[in-house]
Parts: sequence; structure tokens; C-alpha cells
Amino acid sequence: MKTALSFMRVYKRCSRKVPQEGVFAINGKRAFYYFHGIGCRISIGKEEIDFDYGINGRIDGFDPWRISLFLRDKSDDPLSTFSQGEIQNCFDLLEEKGVIQKPARFPGWHLYYFK
Repeated sequence: MKTALSFMRVYKRCSRKVPQEGVFAINGKRAFYYFHGIGCRISIGKEEIDFDYGINGRIDGFDPWRISLFLRDKSDDPLSTFSQGEIQNCFDLLEEKGVIQKPARFPGWHLYYFK
């Protein structure tokens, strides 16, 4: 609970300084950002990066849903990609083998990280 409260205090302080959405330049290209829930979506042309903030502000977390979207978007045959459930089974196996871990703490309780 303490972590959730401190996260909300930081979020409220930052949200007064940075608008929820906006535009900035990166390498001469226009980039759009949009803060949502506990994360941010950044679009540069047709490419999009969407992440949730994790423990201590980490942004390197991943989850079955985002992996399934990535595979669907990058595949020539969307029907050949793995389902979210199949990806979750792979995550469970990788967690058992100690390759990834899921701290399961707010924020980003749903995110996995490489060990």
C-alpha cells in the first residue's frame, strides 16, 4: 500500500508539469506521446512503443498481452501468431527455469523482467 501511495504522489506531481499528451522531436521526426493508466504510448511515424511503469520507474517490463500484439503486428500472417494463453504458458516455463521474474508489486504488478 505504501508503494502505491508514493507512486500516486509522484504521478500527481509530474502530471502538473507534463501534459497528458503532446508532441516532441527525436532525430528530426515528430513523435507523439500519451500517458495512460500507469504507462505511456509513444508514436513515431507508423512505429509505436507502449509501456507501463514498473517498480522504481522501470520501463523494461513485458507481459503476454504486449508480446502477442507485437507478434501480430510484425507477422505477415496474423493467424499464425501465438495466442496470449500460449505466450503465458511460455512465460510460466521461463519463470520456473529462473529466466524471468514477476515481482507482482504496484505499479506494474502484471509485468515480467529478465533476471
